[in-house]
Amino acid sequence: MNIVVFENEYSNICASFQAVNLIYFKNKFKITDYASSQTCPDLNNITKDSCIFVDIDLSSKSNMDGFELIEELLRIGFPRKNIVILTGHVHIADKAMERGLGDLPIVTKPIDFNSLRASLEPFKSQ
Repeated sequence: MNIVVFENEYSNICASFQAVNLIYFKNKFKITDYASSQTCPDLNNITKDSCIFVDIDLSSKSNMDGFELIEELLRIGFPRKNIVILTGHVHIADKAMERGLGDLPIVTKPIDFNSLRASLEPFKSQ
């Protein structure tokens, strides 16, 4: 099973992902991170069973912000249930709702282990 994280400051959160993966999932997940939308060589190559975390505020060097990246993932057929919003903003739920993405789970930074674990729980049997 794969976890894909689009986050321009992944080094600040990687310990949380690694700890939750080790403690709760016995390192079952392979974690791949991308600092921007264009650092992923081909979005179509991400397996459809992956759980994708998308930081809403990707680097200004990114071709797409997080919302645009999510919309592109959905457009190419990525399962909606496998996308998680990653953000440091507490009011992002309103903006997600405005963009028709209000049903996506949200994990806020700093990352709470229980929240991250809950977002990964549906993928543990895959």
